[in-house]
Amino acid sequence: MPTPPRSGSPVVTVVLLGIAALDLATGLWLLASDTPWTAHGPGTLWDAAPALADGPLLWSLYHRLGAFSVQAALATALAAALGHRDLRVQGAVLGTWTLAGLAFAWTDGTYFGGTAYHALKQAIGVAWVAGLAAWAWRWKHPPTPA
Repeated sequence: MPTPPRSGSPVVTVVLLGIAALDLATGLWLLASDTPWTAHGPGTLWDAAPALADGPLLWSLYHRLGAFSVQAALATALAAALGHRDLRVQGAVLGTWTLAGLAFAWTDGTYFGGTAYHALKQAIGVAWVAGLAAWAWRWKHPPTPA
């Protein structure tokens, strides 16, 4: 008889839901705002975009990025809901999203370094590492059955 899955770490669930909320807010801003280039705050590379905003190419890019952000938010929220009950799901999500997060970290440092947006992304990285540590702790020290 297979062993039932261990429940996930509540810390990981909170981190995933926080990231899902940020992705949803960003996606909706990019989809619905008259100034989507302000989604990441002042001082970013995107501030130059109003000069290019006359053409449909840039608006298409914002809307596609917005749709992707909404999709990422929904996938992350679903992963948080499923992972809350199964530590293995949380591990799979953390591993996959860590690879994507490292790619984002590389580009964020290159294109947004020194901005408030970059500081926010670094704070998210710290929260992510806390989630990884909480997951590893839960994996190594499962809760005792009642």
